[in-house]
Amino acid sequence: MLPVRARALLTAVFTCATGIFAALGVGGCGAGATRVGGDQVGIALSEYRLRPAHLVAPAGSLTITVSNLGRLTHNLVISRPEAQTVTLPTATGPVTETTTVAARSPDVAPGTSTTLTVRLGPGRYPITSSVGMDQSLGAQGTLTVTSK
Repeated sequence: MLPVRARALLTAVFTCATGIFAALGVGGCGAGATRVGGDQVGIALSEYRLRPAHLVAPAGSLTITVSNLGRLTHNLVISRPEAQTVTLPTATGPVTETTTVAARSPDVAPGTSTTLTVRLGPGRYPITSSVGMDQSLGAQGTLTVTSK
């Protein structure tokens, strides 16, 4: 059994972490998906994890607060289920490319956050951090978008 001081410290850390995740809108345990009630959600990134890893949201505009709770830099990438041809403006004129990326956050430094707004139709979108080896080490999940 842990000494009284150690138990008190662990309880305080757990309570603080629970409050942080609740404030970010991060919830859910196990393999279940977190349902997004409105058009905003928080995703916490840390070493090789996304929390929540599985989300269900209604079609349309979704604003995601991406918070890095880890010690390394991370980002959030939302991929399309199938490749799509898009035309992007550039300084030298429009460029057409085929991509599976629906949205990508800038890199998020440890202890900071960014906001990403994306408009998605119904479907299942893989989400991941693409920095370094994050994805292959477990920083991945799914965003399932349902009809309204």
